[in-house]
Amino acid sequence: MATQVKTIVLDAEGIDYASEAVAEFLAGTRLDHRSALSARLTIENALLSLRDHFGEDTKAQVIVSNRLGKPRLLIRVRGSRFDPREQGDETDWERTLMQTAGLRPSYAYNGGYNIIGISCPRPPLGSTALATVAIITGAVLARAGLYLPETTRTMLLDGLVNPVFDTYVGMLSGVAGPMVFLSVACGICGIGDMAALGRSGKALIGRHMVTNLLAVVLAFAAALPLFHLRGDEVALLSNPILSISSIVLGLFPTNLFQPFIEGNTLQIIMLSVVVGIAVLSLGDLAEGVREALNQLNMLVQFLMEQLCRLLPMLIVVMSISQTWSGTLGALFQSWLPILVTGLVMVVFLAAQFLFTSASCGIGFRELITTCFPSMATAFITASPSAAFGTMLTACRDYLGVDHEQSSFGVPLGMVLCKPMTAILLTVVMMYSAHAYGMGGSVLWYVQLAISCLLYAVAVPPVPGGMLACYGMLLASLGIPMDALAVVAALDLLLDNCCSGGNVGSQITQIVLAADSLGALDHSAHADGGE
Repeated sequence: MATQVKTIVLDAEGIDYASEAVAEFLAGTRLDHRSALSARLTIENALLSLRDHFGEDTKAQVIVSNRLGKPRLLIRVRGSRFDPREQGDETDWERTLMQTAGLRPSYAYNGGYNIIGISCPRPPLGSTALATVAIITGAVLARAGLYLPETTRTMLLDGLVNPVFDTYVGMLSGVAGPMVFLSVACGICGIGDMAALGRSGKALIGRHMVTNLLAVVLAFAAALPLFHLRGDEVALLSNPILSISSIVLGLFPTNLFQPFIEGNTLQIIMLSVVVGIAVLSLGDLAEGVREALNQLNMLVQFLMEQLCRLLPMLIVVMSISQTWSGTLGALFQSWLPILVTGLVMVVFLAAQFLFTSASCGIGFRELITTCFPSMATAFITASPSAAFGTMLTACRDYLGVDHEQSSFGVPLGMVLCKPMTAILLTVVMMYSAHAYGMGGSVLWYVQLAISCLLYAVAVPPVPGGMLACYGMLLASLGIPMDALAVVAALDLLLDNCCSGGNVGSQITQIVLAADSLGALDHSAHADGGE
C-alpha cells in the first residue's frame, strides 16, 4: 500500500473526511465493529479539540501508510504544542484505543507540528498456521540434527534444548496459578452483586454447569476405550466413600498461600471462588479490593500473553528434543485425538440443538440458521467475545428471548458455558496419559473429571489461558511435562472449533432457561418446531 497524504481544513467537511480515512484504516486492522467505532469516535473527538483550539481555518494533513505490513495513520497539525489527550479525562483517549486489538496511539510535537499517530502490529498468523509452521520447522531441524554425531546431539540436548524447555515451563507455572485465581475471582466479582443473580441467574448457572458436566462424561466415555491407560489400576476401592471424600475435602486449602506454593490447582480454583463470593457479598465495602483484583488480573493476563508469544518456539524445541530422544513418534500420531474431539463436539452440539428444538418448539433448521452467524464469527476469530453482538441479536430478535434475560444470560454464558472446552481438555489429557504409558486408578479418573470440569470454567479468556491450564493439569495429574508441546499444538489446531461450539451451546442454554422461566416469546419462531 502506497503512502497516501491528504490536506484538509478542520471544518465539518474536513473532519468528516478524516473520520472516513480513520474508518478505512481501522477496517484493515481486523477490529470488531464495536471497537472500530469506538476508536473512530475517539479520533473525531481529538480532531474537534484541535479545531476548537486552533480554529476552523487550520489545515491538517492525514497520512496513511503501510511499512513492511505494519499499518500506520498520522494526523499532523501545524501550530503551538497542543495534546488533545490532556483535555478532560487525560486517560480516556489512550485507554479506548489501547484496548482495541493492539492499536498503539501516540502524540508527538516535532518541527512545529502536533502529530497524532495510530499504528498496529502486523496482522498475525492464525493459530492453525502458527502450529503448522512450528511443527514443520521443528521436524525439519530435528531431522537435520540426526546427521550430527550422537555426542553433539547429547550436548545440545543437555546444554541448550532441555534447559530452554525447563525455563519456559517454570515461567509458565509461575504465572499460571495467579492467572487462574484472578480470572475466576474477577469473573465472580463481575456479576455485580448477589441480588443481580436472582432466580433466573441461579437457574442459568446450574444449567451451564450441568452442560459442562455432561460434556466431560461424554468425552470420557468416548476416549476411555481408545486411550485406555496401561496397567489400568481400576480395581474396586476398599473404601470408596473415604477415597471420594478425600478428594472433595482436598479441595479446601489449610491456608491462603499453600495452594500457590504447592501448585495445587483445584485448591487455587476453590480459593478463588471463596474470595470472589466474599467480595461480591460485601458489595461497596469491598470496592477497593475489587478494583485491586481487576488491576492485578490485567497485569497477569498481559504477562501470560507475552509469554505465549514464545509458544511456537516451545513446539520447535520439543520437536527437536523428542525426535532426538526417540519419543516423538508415538506422541505425534495425534490424528486420533483430533478426530475423537471433533466427533464428540459435533455429537454433543447436535444433541443440544435437537433437544432445544423439541423442548422449545423452534424449528431445527431455524435454530441452526440463527446460531450460525455467531458460531462462524467465534470460529473465525477463535474468540467468543467477538460474537457478543450477534449472540444478543440472535437471542432477542430471532429466538424470542426476553431482553433482560438475554442481557444477563449472554455474558454469563460466555464465562460459564464451555462444554467444548471441557471435551477438549478431557480427550487431550486422556490421550497424553495413554501416550506416556501411564497407569490410572479410579481416583485418578475422578480427579481428571473434576479437574477438566473446573478448568473448563476457570480458563481465562485471553491468549495463553488454555496453555496455562494445560500445564497445571499435566502437573496435577502426574503426566510428564514433555507432553506440553504436543498438547499445545493440538489446542492451536482445535481452538477455533472450541470457540464456535461453545457459542452454539451458550445460545441453546439461554433459550432453554428462558423457556423454563416463561421468558421466551414463542410467536417469534417462524417454523413453530416443524
